[in-house]
Amino acid sequence: MKILEDLTPAQREAVAHINGPLLVVAGPGSGKTRVITRRVAHLLYCGIRPWNILAITFTNKAASEMRERVEALTATKGLWLSTFHAYAARTLREFADRVGYGKDFVIYDADDSRKAIADIMKEMEIAKEEFNPRAVQAAISTAKEQFTPPDEFVQDGADYASQVIARIYKRYDERLRKANALDFDDLLMKMAQLLQTNAEALEKLRERHKFVLVDEFQDTSHSQYIIARLITQEHRNLCVTGDPDQSIYGWRGADINNILDFEKDYPEAKLVFLDRNYRSTQTIVHAADSMVSHNTQRKDRALYTENAEGEKISVVQCYDSKEEAASICRTATQLVDAGTAPKDIAIFYRVNALSREIEEAFVKAGVPYQVVGGVEFYGRKEVKDILSYLRVAANPADETGLLRIINVPARGVGPKAVETLRQWAAEHGVTLFDAVKSQEAREKLGPKVGMALRAFAGTVANIADAGARGARVASEVAIKSSGYETVLKSAGKVEAERMENLEELVNAAAQYDVDVPDGLLSGFLERTALVGDIDTWHDRENKVTLMTMHAAKGLEFPAVLIAGLEEGLLPHMNAENDPTQIEEERRVFFVAMTRAKEKLYLFRSENRMVHGMWRFNVPSRFLRDIPVELLADDWSMQAAVPGPSAAVLRELHKRRDAATARISANLFDAPRSTAAPQPSDAPANNLPGVGARVRHEMFGIGVIKAICPSTSGTKATILFQSGVEKKVVLEKAGLELIG
Repeated sequence: MKILEDLTPAQREAVAHINGPLLVVAGPGSGKTRVITRRVAHLLYCGIRPWNILAITFTNKAASEMRERVEALTATKGLWLSTFHAYAARTLREFADRVGYGKDFVIYDADDSRKAIADIMKEMEIAKEEFNPRAVQAAISTAKEQFTPPDEFVQDGADYASQVIARIYKRYDERLRKANALDFDDLLMKMAQLLQTNAEALEKLRERHKFVLVDEFQDTSHSQYIIARLITQEHRNLCVTGDPDQSIYGWRGADINNILDFEKDYPEAKLVFLDRNYRSTQTIVHAADSMVSHNTQRKDRALYTENAEGEKISVVQCYDSKEEAASICRTATQLVDAGTAPKDIAIFYRVNALSREIEEAFVKAGVPYQVVGGVEFYGRKEVKDILSYLRVAANPADETGLLRIINVPARGVGPKAVETLRQWAAEHGVTLFDAVKSQEAREKLGPKVGMALRAFAGTVANIADAGARGARVASEVAIKSSGYETVLKSAGKVEAERMENLEELVNAAAQYDVDVPDGLLSGFLERTALVGDIDTWHDRENKVTLMTMHAAKGLEFPAVLIAGLEEGLLPHMNAENDPTQIEEERRVFFVAMTRAKEKLYLFRSENRMVHGMWRFNVPSRFLRDIPVELLADDWSMQAAVPGPSAAVLRELHKRRDAATARISANLFDAPRSTAAPQPSDAPANNLPGVGARVRHEMFGIGVIKAICPSTSGTKATILFQSGVEKKVVLEKAGLELIG
């Protein structure tokens, strides 16, 4: 059987297992995708019908790759192979009435959801300065993940913020129901609730999906776990693959315990370890495995590879972030000059903000690059606008979509007119679009606005009619009849790129019509709503790729450059006081390191501007967990600061076991200097700089983290050894410079 050919004994064991639960702990680069696709193919070979197999992964890109591989092996179509969200959306359309929704519900992406929340806050006169819509959105998302409805969100004695968010949550839930809309969290929550409360639907799905495979199980949330558990509770044919060391999405609800406790939930489960890495050099594998082994929340295993030893890892220390960006650009250029294709080079960072200076350096040097995780294709304004026209045509109750386009392109319908329509709709108990269509409501706005709204309602009706002929026709009608095409083309070259984006949207609609010949317009809208950043990444373009470490999950590159390896960035400052989050930050670094196949470069900056002020940074604690012998001797090459950097790192290794997690542990343990104290009335240009160690009469020893001028003198932010942070005026503080 070719299905079992070229597999290792461990891979073959996982593929050939048929009945009963199976846990495959697969390290990075261990052939996990091959195991999943071969397992599906093997089930088909053994006579399992395609519709009896449900395979779930976490990105459309991965799902598409798996489907192509299975079809190449078996020529079988009709598999249930998708993401959790896509599976939930497809199933909920079948059972929509059981959860109180119509089958034509629309899906709000993160941007739609945030806009709806911001609009509700405006209605409730809640200032954005007091409550950030993103923070409110995150709180509501967490509540939904925990199956907490609006009326249970606030407990007795809840603080003021929780009470306000509860009111917003209730209004948001009402708006979604009125619009027949579900957001991303609703898809999973409603799916789980369907299985929990509707025995008929549960039994039907259990009979349909007799073999379930879930990839990246370490990243499943509570609701995703419930979905998989309930469907397989009777036949128990659940195969999960993943790696606790690559669980990096706790901040969005992923629960690492789902994979760590799998054997407790399924005591009869078969356990298979895939420990051999086929991707990276011995140096990279050993370095990454040694670093992540300092975590406690993991499965004991030793990652190994039979690949060549490879080059040592370069750690590049820079004076500031600008020098770091220049060094990254210079290294990438050197790699290209040495024969590495730009598309084989990736730059990773913990937060998106770090990309700015790197991009500027690349632009200046003329290095071609692309950013993953910026404004993705389906998030671009013109694309989003036309999709909103399609959404309103498919579901006129979609108020968020309607508000986006009611005056786009401009047709003279301002905020006052919209508010009048809203009031009329509320008084008559109808939707906002019903008000738009009403002659009575339009007469309240004057003839000019009334005519514009009448034409707008006609446009939406035309698009809805066109939807019966396919997504491509509906998209073309929306672009033309809305007036969008006329506006963009009249601007000439200025808006040419935006027009090209709309033409690409038509291409996407046409492809949907080919893929789903009997599909509805709502199906196309569902597909666009569920596309993630990585799904629109053009990996065939010959450009250097810039992305966050989280976005890099599942990818690989011959050369990887990681920026910002400093305390406060990695681990992120938000994780500093939580050991569990520190472990997740270490896993983020592990994932980033193991994307590299041949070359790995680690960059850090001693000084970086944060919130408009320069701050002194110490190396990430995770650097200490990499064996020194795996680092290049010239790791401080290109560094803009002098000094024995390698020796500093070795010293940090010696102190590792005794050092605390606090930044101060790396700053205050040097011997006290015998330098004479600075006079308190010294001029500003003779005062200490960022990174200087000083003594204050009251607060003791501290390190200057930031300096900025003010009308009262030069202000400095000082972190003292006690953990206290103070701002002082240098000319008046009477500081003693001690190093």
